[in-house]
Amino acid sequence: MTEHKGNGPNPLSGVIHGDNSALASIQQRTRRLNAATEQLGRCLPARLQGQWQVAALSSDALVLSVTGSVWATPLRAHQQALLEQAGEWLGTAPAKLKIQIHTPPAERPRRGGPRLSKTSAQGLREAVKGMQDPKLAQALARLAARRDDQAD
Repeated sequence: MTEHKGNGPNPLSGVIHGDNSALASIQQRTRRLNAATEQLGRCLPARLQGQWQVAALSSDALVLSVTGSVWATPLRAHQQALLEQAGEWLGTAPAKLKIQIHTPPAERPRRGGPRLSKTSAQGLREAVKGMQDPKLAQALARLAARRDDQAD
């Protein structure tokens, strides 16, 4: 942490920008990986831009993180160029290329199921009036209650 005279907590700017700060170390590493991503991206076709980033870079391995499995194969096709470019960056080429696939989390479905339009809900309510089966009438009434007030 940074030195701070007086009582109270250290200023946040000192914690973030201090030389001994863990956050400063993370920030420096992030800058280095982003710069490596930019440098290595120059040897790849434009269609691959934005689909990957350097996750780690050492003489042992170049680790790329991709947004989906579909991007792993084209990146592997450029393995030699990537390793050579990484070697220029490091001073020695990494021994191998590793690709980690990170898919974004799936969206959670809406709670309560689908919503009906006002017209559909009215049609179901009309159908309920003529139903002789009370269980079917109850089910249709529940379904009609799923009306979305913003729809039509």
